[in-house]
Amino acid sequence: MANGLTTVHNNYILDGIDNNNDTVDFLNGAAYANLPPPDAIQEFKVQTSNFSAEFGRAGGAVVNAAVKSGTNNFHGSAWEFLRNDLFDATALDQWFTPADQKEKGELRRNQFGVAAGGPIIKNKLFIFGDYEGTRIRQGVEKNPSVPTSAEAASGFLDYRDRFASTTSTSTDLLGRSFNNATVFDPATTRPVTSGQADPTTGLTATATGFVRDPFYTGGSIAGMTDFTTAAQQNLMNQLPSTRIDPNALALLQLYPAAGITDISSPKYFVNNYFVNRSQPDDNNHFDVRADENFSERDQLFGRVSYSRRHANFPGDFTGLGDNTGFAGGDFTDRSMNIAVSETHAFSSTLINEARFGYSRLRTASVPPSSLVNDVPAQFGIQGIPQTDGNGGLPTIGIRGLTSLGAGAFASPNRRSSDTIQFTENLTKVHGGHSFKGGFEYQRLHFPWIDPAWSRGEFDFGGYTGMAPGVGGASTDGAGAADILLTPTAATVANGINNVGGANTVFASNITQPDDLRHYWGAYFQDDWKASSKLTLNMGLRWEIFGGLGEGSGKQAGLTLPKGGSPEYLILSQQKSAPLSPAFAPLLQADGIGLTYLNSSSIFTTPLTNFAPRVGLAYQLSSKLVARAAYGIFYGGFENLGGAPDPGYDYPFTVNLSFSAPNGNILPVTYPNGQSATLENGLSAANPDPASPNFSPNGLSLVGFQRPWKTAYTQEWNGSVQYQLSDSQTITVAYTGNNTHHLLNGEKRNIPNLILPPGTDKTPYLPFPDFGENSDYLTSSGAAYYNGLQITFERRFKQGLNVLVNYTRSECKDDFKNILGISENQFNRAPTLAGFGITRDYTFCGNDVPNIFHASGVWQLPIGRDKALGKGMSGALDAFVGGWSAQWIVTSQDGFPFTVKSGANGCPV
Repeated sequence: MANGLTTVHNNYILDGIDNNNDTVDFLNGAAYANLPPPDAIQEFKVQTSNFSAEFGRAGGAVVNAAVKSGTNNFHGSAWEFLRNDLFDATALDQWFTPADQKEKGELRRNQFGVAAGGPIIKNKLFIFGDYEGTRIRQGVEKNPSVPTSAEAASGFLDYRDRFASTTSTSTDLLGRSFNNATVFDPATTRPVTSGQADPTTGLTATATGFVRDPFYTGGSIAGMTDFTTAAQQNLMNQLPSTRIDPNALALLQLYPAAGITDISSPKYFVNNYFVNRSQPDDNNHFDVRADENFSERDQLFGRVSYSRRHANFPGDFTGLGDNTGFAGGDFTDRSMNIAVSETHAFSSTLINEARFGYSRLRTASVPPSSLVNDVPAQFGIQGIPQTDGNGGLPTIGIRGLTSLGAGAFASPNRRSSDTIQFTENLTKVHGGHSFKGGFEYQRLHFPWIDPAWSRGEFDFGGYTGMAPGVGGASTDGAGAADILLTPTAATVANGINNVGGANTVFASNITQPDDLRHYWGAYFQDDWKASSKLTLNMGLRWEIFGGLGEGSGKQAGLTLPKGGSPEYLILSQQKSAPLSPAFAPLLQADGIGLTYLNSSSIFTTPLTNFAPRVGLAYQLSSKLVARAAYGIFYGGFENLGGAPDPGYDYPFTVNLSFSAPNGNILPVTYPNGQSATLENGLSAANPDPASPNFSPNGLSLVGFQRPWKTAYTQEWNGSVQYQLSDSQTITVAYTGNNTHHLLNGEKRNIPNLILPPGTDKTPYLPFPDFGENSDYLTSSGAAYYNGLQITFERRFKQGLNVLVNYTRSECKDDFKNILGISENQFNRAPTLAGFGITRDYTFCGNDVPNIFHASGVWQLPIGRDKALGKGMSGALDAFVGGWSAQWIVTSQDGFPFTVKSGANGCPV
């Protein structure tokens, strides 16, 4: 983070060559691609404010590093860093953990390497190389929620222990009181009318809505209104074995036995399984650089960097239960960076530099279950394609329990990127001026494959709760009961048939977008020493961030123009792509036009990104210097992530979502009329766009703002530095910025975040025939940052240095970064027609108001020519001398978070 801006606004450069991670959603966990070891770095600089016009693609920081070169003397170093759990203290949260659950996780970390350089031909040809290896074995504590010991012992038929989880009660529309852990029978779902008697119970409804009856073994419930007594609860929450789905039962049996059997324990119901798993993580990295002096006027260098990481991120469960999640399982990350640079001096005042670079990154994650085919058939689940990497279970989400299956976006999961770069810089020194100008071109190519729900996702957790009534009265039911109960015909008068099963279903096909984009930059910089006391820095940069394209023109998306009608755009290169006959009529029914766009990208390319920058430094006295600067900075390339990619939209990619209407009262129904059950799987959802039976109902439409704007940041700062003494300086600085046109993720078709719980959302859906889980991206986000920064530095004698700094700052924004880096997480439903609600303006997710750092280095006075050991031999000095001690102290505020409603996820 740099002055309030997130990592997607940084530009990482290695030897003048692009070192950014341009893959979709940073699967390797970092915004950069290659990380040389510290002993291989010749120069490292982080520029966070008013950097030269030479650098672009960054509104945050420019992180610039250069690898060492060989010299006329051979030099080298070797290192080993060891960390072990034997040296680690017990974590604070473990102090209060029961002894039988307390376990310090394994940690074995070895980081070792060697670096060396020297001449091949003295004064002419030099070489430098380094290698670093990292071996990590770390224990990872897993605390998933599994069925309770009592539920498992009953064959998952008895849920009476749930009554111990809460004393809260709710009242339904017939005036009946229930403990909130009551399990209701979905087959008894029926409408009631205010003021009229319910034929099943004889009770009069207090309002119009729906009711359900509890599972009750004590006979007739006619006339009963109080179900909260212990005697009544002893006759409730028991499922009839004749209603149990054997496939669902087999899935529940994949859960391990709960580790907590004491019902009085706070972890009896939640996080009741404990296990430590080993997480191996190995990395190998090397750099090789060669420099040649052809003459006094011409120098050439070339460098190759390569790293390969192999790790395994285990899930909560072993076997078919899996639950590794996104980027889990077997993980590989391979990166290469190549730089070639030629410098030619036309004269002592005119120097030209030309550079070529190539950066490559390959990442992949493979959950263990994804390699096992024919698993769904073992549980009666149909319609999941058994292709390479798409094995294992679908995601099975069960309310109150940790999900089974690898999860959404988990597999097949592969990313790659190839960036080619050309850079030209020309420097001219004239009088007090140092002029520098040049241009830069990058071609970024990053194909990827990561379907959202190619194995499907089935969420169970709504139908065994009380049917919502006036004011949203409801109970929790039991998620395990939801999956177990087979939807059946109603068992009461006026009942609704086939209520039950999954209350949300997701399905996708498998595609591979072939994304690419281009970047151009040109600049002119004048660093002018106007006098002995005044230095001016003036520059102008012009940048073109090419719109995201796709190799075959496979892009489509919804756009909502201001003052115009919604349009669904498909690039004209794919005009022959087949569309479902029902697609255009559905668009028309929802007021959306269909247009074929004659362009290479759904996104527009702004051509007026001019970025002026000016700075000054003035020496007020021999001990006091003042500095000030202002500039505009465009970029960087904000990472869209996978799901909102325009190559990830219909008719190329199909993402279907089906949700229970009317607050989990009516069942999820597929376009072919079937109810959503575990067994019909994806066969009834049919996410294959080429199928003649494909229905676009429930299709998630990715949307994009047009015209698109490039994010830019206005930055300003001022500082004074005072020399207190020959060894002490203090700097007081103010820095501020405001950023516009940030990438913002919205949900334009999901009104339940702002509706009272239990409200029928159908009348409020802008596009009722399409999926609610539809992303809409805009370049409308805004943020600001203001910070006071104080730095004190003192250089002592005998090699002791101290650095202390303090920052007081505030950062606010109103955008939701698509990768979840901001605190604003699709909250509410901005710009939803009829509500007039805009985005929430709140503290940035990375806002830390107070930060204090103190650090020091002490060169120990031991060795030759030191206080201790002045007469030491050179051989002994090589081992005993040259040691230093370092310390760092950091104290800071925590990060902000939003308290959200448990009913609909809306901020409160």
